[in-house]
Amino acid sequence: MDALSDIAAEFVAKSDGADEWQLFVFEQGPWEDVTRELLRFQERLYDCVDTVVDGQVAAKFPDSKGARVIIHVYCCDLPRREVSDFFRRFTNGIFRDGDYRTALERHEYVSDIAFAINFDHMQ
Repeated sequence: MDALSDIAAEFVAKSDGADEWQLFVFEQGPWEDVTRELLRFQERLYDCVDTVVDGQVAAKFPDSKGARVIIHVYCCDLPRREVSDFFRRFTNGIFRDGDYRTALERHEYVSDIAFAINFDHMQ
């Protein structure tokens, strides 16, 4: 079984010298149906947050428990404007949701979650 099979990211790493862990998510284009792909991408981001706040990351990587987590998204050949707009709305709104806000405030598995996005080879 893949070590990350229950974590919705391709790679997990500890930051150097900080109580911080990073989840890396890679999105490859081109996307033919942008709306459909954005919905899929949204579910993927929710899955990443779920694996952090529900403790799957801490179960696989015990030293990550209580640390800050950054979810890094790397995009290749994606429509930059549409993805950037969506990502900004998602990251600004996810912790306004009561369940996610409550899970983050409990600090049971994570002290904070941040997001970052990087684009390469844009259309």
